Amino acid sequence: MMSREQVGFNKLIETIGKDFCLQYKDVSCFSTEEVPEGLYCFLGFDLHANERTLTLSSNLDEWDVYATCIVFDDNTVELRKCKLPSNIHWIALNPSDQPTKEQATEIEEASRRPIQYTEDAPELTDEELSEFRPVKPHR
Repeated sequence: MMSREQVGFNKLIETIGKDFCLQYKDVSCFSTEEVPEGLYCFLGFDLHANERTLTLSSNLDEWDVYATCIVFDDNTVELRKCKLPSNIHWIALNPSDQPTKEQATEIEEASRRPIQYTEDAPELTDEELSEFRPVKPHR
């Protein structure tokens, strides 16, 4: 019989996608913690790890891709909060590279589409928006 940790890990790999997990295994983190409900499992991917000095975060919103679940004593699993790669469209560019014509067209088309809010990415209130600060203040 598999341990609850293995059951949770397998469920999160299945949820995120095995191919994605294998491709980004070097920037992943799996952790577990006993909570009153059962074993809480987290699998996260920091796709910008090479840009940071600290890659581990307890704040889910700082992870690019993640999935969480609870594994109960009977090894049943309940998925919790997730931010999956299927919800994100990636275009990989090095800072020194210029986008190809196709990438530039895709970026331009995406910029004209309306924002689609979801349960995992709800629309922010004015109060929440006011908490953001520009990275580079206007002069």
